[in-house]
Amino acid sequence: TSMSIRNVGSGTATIASWSLTGADSAAFRVVASPASQIPEGSNTQLILRFAPERAGLHSAVLHLAGGDSSTSDIQITVSGFGIGAVFATNKREVNFEQILQGVAYRDTLTVTNAGYLPLHLGTQIITGADSTVITIVQAADSIISPSTSSLLVVEYIPVAPLALGGLLRIDCDDTWKPTFSFPIRAFVIHGLARATPDSLFCDTVAVRSWKQKAIAIRNDATVSVW
Repeated sequence: TSMSIRNVGSGTATIASWSLTGADSAAFRVVASPASQIPEGSNTQLILRFAPERAGLHSAVLHLAGGDSSTSDIQITVSGFGIGAVFATNKREVNFEQILQGVAYRDTLTVTNAGYLPLHLGTQIITGADSTVITIVQAADSIISPSTSSLLVVEYIPVAPLALGGLLRIDCDDTWKPTFSFPIRAFVIHGLARATPDSLFCDTVAVRSWKQKAIAIRNDATVSVW
């Protein structure tokens, strides 16, 4: 980051030294020092580098000491935010859409670390009304390296029509947010009847005579249709 220092006085300003203080001062470094003499109405540049070793907010104080009694000391608060691990997924919810009662269905959530430090996952859990029949059959990796992904697989075996669903919760050390929640949704069908064929032509029939054909009705669900 470049910082411009201007002499707004009536004579030459002198900068004798500069220093950085504060708990996070090690994250900041002056890589281009300002000129020691600044003529009236002129500018000098100071370039400050921010290189954090941890995620989160950093701050320090930059001190510029005047070289004589006519140049006042300057204190500037500098700050920066370090981006560590960043939690990202390919979807905002786990939606099984239309499913059959008593049948096992699976859906996959891709968890990606879009940050710059390893992402550590903590609790991966299902809560909610149907949590007893919704399970995590494959948890995402507990540590995900930057720019890589891991798969989390959820299985749902609904036992009643019009299921209530649940909530998938994942705890992690994301830079911005420690917990992410994903609604689990589904529309559960009690039974599903299908006719074969799905259309029927009764052939050419003479007037005042008749012909009949059969239609097979099959239940694709695991429970009875009535």
